[in-house]
Amino acid sequence: MKKVILSAILVVTTSVLFAQGDNNKASQNVLGNSNRVSIDQEGNKNSALQNVVGNYNLVSADQDGNSNTSFQTTVGDHNSSKITQVGNNNSLYVFQSGSYQQAYVNSKGNNNLSAVVQRNSNNYTSISQSGNENAGISIQSGNYNVTKIRQSGNRNHAFVRVENGRNNKITVSETGKNNTSTTLLKTGSDHNIINVRQNGNGNVSGANSFYSGNYGVYVSGDSNMVHLNQRGNNNIASQIVIGNYNSISVSQH
Repeated sequence: MKKVILSAILVVTTSVLFAQGDNNKASQNVLGNSNRVSIDQEGNKNSALQNVVGNYNLVSADQDGNSNTSFQTTVGDHNSSKITQVGNNNSLYVFQSGSYQQAYVNSKGNNNLSAVVQRNSNNYTSISQSGNENAGISIQSGNYNVTKIRQSGNRNHAFVRVENGRNNKITVSETGKNNTSTTLLKTGSDHNIINVRQNGNGNVSGANSFYSGNYGVYVSGDSNMVHLNQRGNNNIASQIVIGNYNSISVSQH
């Protein structure tokens, strides 16, 4: 097992770690602004940990193999996180605190987990997954945030939760069979736009108790727009809306 740890207190720097093989561990800790931080791992059962505090930093991790794990934490404003995983049984986690943060995660394979948590406003999350039995999770609190989840394959699940936010935009797109999606907007979430699209057979918007709620779309707030579109056979859609001046629609073809 190889273990690499890099700690830096810098203003501007580029840090790159590369490891090839199995059971490797890489850790990077960076304090400062306008840094480029990256980890590249090839093999199985590897782990990458990146902690960055500052502004305008670019943080990336690439993992190719099975049973790998990647953690990224950024604190500050205008930071960008990117994680790419190729293989099966992988998991990635992005935690961002600050405004104008961006998270781009992409996984290819089966039984993978992608989770992004963002706090504060004007943040952007993009989760892309291709394969079967994957889970994409986005949790945001604040205003003017954007979440996009795209999944292709079968038996995937998309979960989005917004806590007390306004003017957020949420788009969930699933293509395949027997996929599920859950979107929750907690109390006080106003002027948000939600678009859920499912293309295939046997898809369900809701009805997944593992994610603490049997809701397809649950909204508690005012002046929200909710659009749910399903194309295919044997699909199920559910919506629960509490509040005033909301626009709600379901289209099944």
